[in-house]
Amino acid sequence: MYQKSWNALISDPLFVKNRHRNSKCSNSQDLFICCDHERAFTLIKLEDQKLEIVQELGTPSESESYRCHCHGLVLLADEYSNSYTMWIPSTRTETKIHVGLPTTCGSSGLSYDPITDDVKVVIVFCIDYIFVYSCKYESSSFFRAKPNDGDHGRFEEKKGVCVDGAIYWVWSYHNVKYLIYFDPRDNQFKFLQKPKDAKQSKMFFMADLGGFLCLRCEGQENETTVKIWIKEKGIDNNSWNYLIAIDNIANVKMDIQSFEPQCFVGDKIVIRNKYDDKLVVYSLLDKTFEQLEGMELKCCASGLIPYLQDKTSLKRP
Repeated sequence: MYQKSWNALISDPLFVKNRHRNSKCSNSQDLFICCDHERAFTLIKLEDQKLEIVQELGTPSESESYRCHCHGLVLLADEYSNSYTMWIPSTRTETKIHVGLPTTCGSSGLSYDPITDDVKVVIVFCIDYIFVYSCKYESSSFFRAKPNDGDHGRFEEKKGVCVDGAIYWVWSYHNVKYLIYFDPRDNQFKFLQKPKDAKQSKMFFMADLGGFLCLRCEGQENETTVKIWIKEKGIDNNSWNYLIAIDNIANVKMDIQSFEPQCFVGDKIVIRNKYDDKLVVYSLLDKTFEQLEGMELKCCASGLIPYLQDKTSLKRP
């Protein structure tokens, strides 16, 4: 797998083109939504390292909590009615999805196939049953779909990372961690190769970094160092580009588990601290941390969700 340094990566015409294409899908590449502890969503603007509130969006129901997002859609879970809600914040459109099993079980994700223009809700339960709901065809199904036939394993996160239409998880089996993804084209789990230099690491985490699948792991020599790779675009593309190693994350009260990349702002990365839900900015060129200016904002479970003008048609029940 060919890997590039950050300087080579950021100047790569294909990388720049993909970032530009991703930002064009939104009303503004500076607009995001986030969810607070009261389960209310807020539209915010991030510009020149400053945060400001644009609009209070509310939420379809006070009993629903954030689960995941993809392509302008947000998946909410209602722990009292055992149902999920697909919500488009930009249009306030929503639809209810009744699963019949507790929403507190399993891991969830959203996938989007631009070829078929279909959004799928995927819920993987602890009994290794998978629930798939197709928004386009308004149909749902339960079936068995294990990453490795005959082996249960464990999903490391309650939510999958939705990039390029697929849903990615870190999956543990016999104390070994694998990268797997749900392919919406055939409703199957598949394995994703790790970057060559990351295979000896013991802890892996994935995130959506500006429309790219981002993998981070701890430095082998120093636990206060985070190494970051970015996967090249395309479900079937297993190539990773080495981005950067960030040292001394303990100085900003973070470790590998709480360190969660959010998005690019020029040559900088916005990072969420999962322990206190606050945001900081890391300069890839100066290799320094900076605080975001503006109001005191905590992103809670959602982090920064790109505010997209989604064209998917959802029906109210």
